[in-house]
Amino acid sequence: MKTGLIIVATILFIIGLFMLAVRAFFSMAISDLGFLNIDVVCIFIPLILIVFGIILFFLGMKETDLHIKHENVSKEDALKTLDERFAKGEITKEQYNEMKKELKK
Repeated sequence: MKTGLIIVATILFIIGLFMLAVRAFFSMAISDLGFLNIDVVCIFIPLILIVFGIILFFLGMKETDLHIKHENVSKEDALKTLDERFAKGEITKEQYNEMKKELKK
């Protein structure tokens, strides 16, 4: 899902830029386009796509960063937490040994 957001954002951004480039090309070819209904399609929709693409890109990057941070929890940190819980009496010796065995796999 995280990379999916980034891919969709990139596609929206590229489509928006392409539509703006086409609009710029036609405005050079036709001198008097004015503010017609075609401008809504050729200017505002690409700008909306670009802004939406940028927002999705940053949301995708944020989720990716959160996922990476979550995966970086090391076994040593987990073992320290387990030792602390056992020392405080939150878990029994059997639970402690079982959890420690699982963490060392």
